Amino acid sequence: MWTKVLSREFKAFAGLFLAGLILQNMVLIFISLAPLLYLVIGHNLERPRGIKPGIERTRKKAWVNENLSITSPLQVESGSGLVTYHQTLPPFFSLSEGNNFHVFFKGRRPFNAEEDYWVRCTRRGFYATGTVTTESMHALAMETGRVDSFCTSLEILVRPVSLDPRRMRDPRLTSRIPLPIGAISKIGPITTDFKEIREYRPGDLFRNINWKATARMSRNPNMPPVVNDYEREGRKNVWVFLDCGSGMKIGSSVENAFEYAVQAVGGLSEFYLSRSCNVGVVFYNYGKTILPDLGRRQKGVIARALIKMEMTSMTGGLRAALRSCKGRLIGTNPLFIVVTSLHSETHKDLHEGIMDMRRFGGPRTQTMLVHVSGYDVLPRDDIERAGAVLANLSLQPLMRDLRASGTFVVPWDPRAQSFQRLMIMGVKRRR
Repeated sequence: MWTKVLSREFKAFAGLFLAGLILQNMVLIFISLAPLLYLVIGHNLERPRGIKPGIERTRKKAWVNENLSITSPLQVESGSGLVTYHQTLPPFFSLSEGNNFHVFFKGRRPFNAEEDYWVRCTRRGFYATGTVTTESMHALAMETGRVDSFCTSLEILVRPVSLDPRRMRDPRLTSRIPLPIGAISKIGPITTDFKEIREYRPGDLFRNINWKATARMSRNPNMPPVVNDYEREGRKNVWVFLDCGSGMKIGSSVENAFEYAVQAVGGLSEFYLSRSCNVGVVFYNYGKTILPDLGRRQKGVIARALIKMEMTSMTGGLRAALRSCKGRLIGTNPLFIVVTSLHSETHKDLHEGIMDMRRFGGPRTQTMLVHVSGYDVLPRDDIERAGAVLANLSLQPLMRDLRASGTFVVPWDPRAQSFQRLMIMGVKRRR
């Protein structure tokens, strides 16, 4: 490159200078000095070197559809010329403000710059920013530009939007959303749920003696009285079943029924954990189970699992998932919540699975189904919206059938309302 430039510029200088001497034209002689000055100045300059891109920090967190600021620092130690900087965005990210491509001019002094741009995170998961590509060009184009690639280590954790349980903690609120009945426990405060009649034991409350039953059952005057025994309040069990099957793919790769179902499971888990319930999550058609527990640790375990969860082509359905954890359900009277997108193909499995829930859990088992309306995610114009309405109407007989079996069915249109709003709408204030 240098040889070609020297040859071209020297030929231009020599030609103009000789022409000026022959023609005795001072203008041509002065013009001939321009290529010479270009050579002299360009020879004393070098292409920008010592380029060191960096990152603001090693890890960041954001919510789905939140705008996240990314700072792109750049350091150039020596040389003069233009420097371009481009950072590849992770998949499912889009620019919302600023630019991830920058052009700088490096002068004689060391150069440091920081440019901010904003990205929108459209899907949950773990991501890492891509490679940083820089190109350095000589100020007078006397050297070939150099392209370098650098690996960056900025990790971005995108979390699904969850429910704020503080909105639901008002003691004056009573919810139509089912709450689980207390599990049987040998310790804890006594509830008003009658359990059985038994003989008096030291320590029993005097007011619990059933005098009528004692008189009716007494055969011996030395026989101790009988008392009404009530169940004690234990931790309440909630099992959330998330459908990870291919039937949840309705929508685009970013916005679909499964992504909203993950959001619903996160919100429900937080809601019931905030009410001191044991919460377990079963990812059916995926083969993963989180056993019931409570507290912050369980909240973190569920959140991490939801971030990594993906749809699969596995089959088996709800009934198969119930059988796998049958031993932990028998006699606990839990609250079962199924989060899925209702279809005619899966209706039979859902109906039979809910029957199994009542059979395994006990006579006071409660069931709830959250139907994520995937058809409402697709429409882009009036014609498609009309088709979505007809598709939803075809599901009404299936919902009526589930409601007739005693299941609390909650249809959710994600485009029309947030899940938090849906939960609050199921609440009314005590007078």
